[in-house]
Amino acid sequence: MDIDIREGGLDHADVVALLHAHLRGMQALSPPDSVHALGVGALRTPDIRFWSA
Repeated sequence: MDIDIREGGLDHADVVALLHAHLRGMQALSPPDSVHALGVGALRTPDIRFWSA
């Protein structure tokens, strides 16, 4: 299986859905002060480089 890794992906619906599911899971399973995951909006800032596979 080949994996295509590229910078970006926050404009793809599947990537956004995966990030939303991950954040919901972290919020449901982790103590409030221990959720160390950024939402899609926070990942879109110019100082963050986001990669998807």
